Amino acid sequence: MSKKYLLITSDDFGISHSVNQGILRGFTHGLLQSSNFMAAAPWLPEAVRLAKEHNLPMGFTSL
Repeated sequence: MSKKYLLITSDDFGISHSVNQGILRGFTHGLLQSSNFMAAAPWLPEAVRLAKEHNLPMGFTSL
């Protein structure tokens, strides 16, 4: 019997302050394994700062 794994990722890191806080909470509570920045989003600077501060595994998506 083979094991199955669930990888939970999030999108749109940077789209709003509340999304940023939710994604950060997902990482800090061990739910999320990865996320993507929304490159042209209004809250991107905050998302980048949070990702650096918490050493989060990140990627980029475009609009």
